[in-house]
Amino acid sequence: MIRSSQPPRPLLRSRGAVLLILVQALPAVAPPPGERATAVSPFEALCRDAQAAVFRGMLAPDEAGRLQALEQASALAREAVALEPGQPEGHHLLAVAMGIEIDYVGPAEKIGLARRIHAEAERVLELDPHHAGAHHVLGRLHAGVMRMPRLMRFLARRILGGEALKEASWERAEAHLRAAAEGQPEVIIHHLELGILLAVRGQRERALEAMEHALALPPSLPPDPYYLEQARGLRGVLLAGETPKDPTSFISVDDVDRPPLTPPGATAGGAPPPFGDEG
Repeated sequence: MIRSSQPPRPLLRSRGAVLLILVQALPAVAPPPGERATAVSPFEALCRDAQAAVFRGMLAPDEAGRLQALEQASALAREAVALEPGQPEGHHLLAVAMGIEIDYVGPAEKIGLARRIHAEAERVLELDPHHAGAHHVLGRLHAGVMRMPRLMRFLARRILGGEALKEASWERAEAHLRAAAEGQPEVIIHHLELGILLAVRGQRERALEAMEHALALPPSLPPDPYYLEQARGLRGVLLAGETPKDPTSFISVDDVDRPPLTPPGATAGGAPPPFGDEG
């Protein structure tokens, strides 16, 4: 693989942080507190183990450990797909693992990974047309292509082909992100990312509406405090009449980060807090 020459960064402080949105639509790997675990099928066990590997990749303190965990997650997800090709979650998990890895490879490999992520997300929607996570993936991929420099966008479209991103547009990006927000209205990051897209496109009032929607939701998932802080900051930028930089993309070639965030109980630059008990 062609690896990026950039030094490793804590995942929650990088562009890759937004791919936590994909995990929010993954199947549960453990029962709620107080409930007894039930027997799982081989497919469910593979999904559980793949999701645990995704979490290990997210929380790994170094790039080598992160990539090793993500490669394991991809392998387990492929096993799940081979076992139950008609179940959407195996395809979704595979898109998740590749989607996180894409932030740590070189520009040429980003395009190839984006093509494969796109194929898996499209397969999820064939199996479940209302899958919010898959809509979010496709919205972000379309937006990523539209943010690329014109020459790189042309090459990406030629390489990815008409069945993938040749017809990428801002309108398609917004439609997919809106479908994600409507399909999972309780998920903060869907509204946050829709608001970012609208803000970058100059639709200030609609962007503010999306931010207000995000801020009205209670945190229910481990990364939600990050997202709420980002939503508050972006709302302040919009209210000040400024246009925020677009900090997120799957396949852009720039290196724009989100503002660094320090979660409660952590020191600046430190590792993110655990995502609870995965076992």
